[in-house]
Amino acid sequence: MDAMSSHKRSKSNSKRSISKLPDGILQRILSFLPTKDAVKTSLLSRRWEYLWTSIPNLEFKEDRPSDNFMPFVDRAISLHISDIKKFTLESYEGGDEPCIKRLIAAVVRRNVEELHIDTDEPQEPLQLPQCLFVSASLTRLDLSICCTLKFPPSISLSSLKHLRFEYITFTNDVSTQRFFSGCPALETICFDKCNWTNLCSVGLRAPKLWKLEIGNNGSYK
Repeated sequence: MDAMSSHKRSKSNSKRSISKLPDGILQRILSFLPTKDAVKTSLLSRRWEYLWTSIPNLEFKEDRPSDNFMPFVDRAISLHISDIKKFTLESYEGGDEPCIKRLIAAVVRRNVEELHIDTDEPQEPLQLPQCLFVSASLTRLDLSICCTLKFPPSISLSSLKHLRFEYITFTNDVSTQRFFSGCPALETICFDKCNWTNLCSVGLRAPKLWKLEIGNNGSYK
């Protein structure tokens, strides 16, 4: 047997060996890949077609503006069938507010624990879906959006421990106070480059809080 034939047989045996592994192990392997690469494994065979739809961490980062990026993320989330531990979205599509709200609502329904959203400035004040503010599973929230954030009347984030707001503008004492009152488990808070407009005072009642950071590049009016 020549070296070429031996090499081909070795590769074939390797593929078969990997495919014999239990789903849980294969999904564990896929969880270490960039999400877009994990999704591509669905093209390998029927055995791999839906394995990626159960990985716990999803990370979507747009390298450059593209008309295909948000539809790809939207499609991936719609196919995902299990709970999501960590969801990260970094996109240039800040103007597509309905899509961002739809994605957030979808991952909240999948009991997301850590949510990271970083987008360009939306065209209008951003009103995130109500379900985000009553999530019982959310432990970490990281929003980096240059926008005026509108809080809903009802807020109950009983598990939220870590909060980071960047470029967010706060404009109302009452709604901002109501938000923090609905986060009794907070341990760390970071305000980075945030703007405080028309706010007289906001009290933080967080008995478990041990770290508070306020960036120096925001504005106060």
